[in-house]
Amino acid sequence: MGKTIIHNNKTYNIILCRSFMFKDTKEVKDRIVMILRRRGPSLPVHVAKDSNLSMLFASAFLSELIADKMIKMSYMRIGSSPIYFVPEHESLLERFSVSLKSREKDAYLLLKEKRFLKDKDQDPAIRVALRAIKDFAISFDRNNELIWRYFIVPESEFPEIKDVPREIKQESPEKEEVPLEMVKEDIKNEIEEKPKPLVKVREKYPKSKEKSDFSMRVIKLLERKDIELLSQNNYGRKDFEGNGRINSDLGKIELLIIAKDKKKITEDDLIIAIQKGSIARKIILFIATGIIEKKAEDFFNQHQTIIKFMKM
Repeated sequence: MGKTIIHNNKTYNIILCRSFMFKDTKEVKDRIVMILRRRGPSLPVHVAKDSNLSMLFASAFLSELIADKMIKMSYMRIGSSPIYFVPEHESLLERFSVSLKSREKDAYLLLKEKRFLKDKDQDPAIRVALRAIKDFAISFDRNNELIWRYFIVPESEFPEIKDVPREIKQESPEKEEVPLEMVKEDIKNEIEEKPKPLVKVREKYPKSKEKSDFSMRVIKLLERKDIELLSQNNYGRKDFEGNGRINSDLGKIELLIIAKDKKKITEDDLIIAIQKGSIARKIILFIATGIIEKKAEDFFNQHQTIIKFMKM
């Protein structure tokens, strides 16, 4: 049903949505919820079509339903659109896993097969991908260790290992037969020998006066960009790593600064940097003398919210 109106000497054709024939917005919302229960997880375009609403109004009602906690919205996107679903249909999101990108798909399949994954045991690429597939990978802490579970597997099913210390003592009773004096002597010898290797380790790292030319160039660049260098974690002939801080409209933001004297920055370089930033819980400022190679550009573009690139 359409209507023509004239405003400021201009003619507008207005198409009235059938939803305006409903008594109130609650009726529209209830209808959308019924559509999602019938269809399962759906894109806004499907909801708009089934409810006889324009995309604009369908999206508005979906947003209100999210705020009312009557439906949920996925983290992943199909094109640029999220997926909407009722809470009881969360497991049906699996059907959209085919839309995951290569590395994310690998992480998804691995987690689905294993059900639980220890973060520290995974390759850097998988660790980054697990953090990207928030719909399917749920993290939790167990004994100060980060664990990932497949989203429909309850945390309570994570296998626990109990009484391990007791079993070790029972299997190794001979340890109790070691004379106390011998134990004291071993400890004494160990303490006396420790200073020797520590001196050698310190000699491997350059003193502050011996920074490489590349490290000095990085420090001068930071000064020019008004980035405060808080600490230097590591520096070498072609590498530099430290912590910094920059002023922004939102206040001071802390950065993990990683710099490389390298012509082409690879995807592996970016993955390792993102992993370090994730552990430090900081945005990464990646500085390089070269450029990001074409094969790594897509990966970089996907993670620009957490990693920034600066060419020297």
